[in-house]
Amino acid sequence: MTTNRPSHSILIRPEHARRFVSSALRACDVPSQDAELISESMIEADLTGADAHGIARLPQYVDALRKRHINARPHMQL
Repeated sequence: MTTNRPSHSILIRPEHARRFVSSALRACDVPSQDAELISESMIEADLTGADAHGIARLPQYVDALRKRHINARPHMQL
């Protein structure tokens, strides 16, 4: 049986990916509630085929958070 997946790909359950992403973001001082929302959005992007907005961005986000190019705890008002 053949698949369209590259031979180097692995499959991860969405709930495991969400936990991993959320944990990585929390390690960068992102509040838990925000980390959960972001991880949901990123995994949903992957599951719907918008891979450029999914988990592949995590290293970029972690790097930007560590360098403080992204504010992990913004105080936003409407």
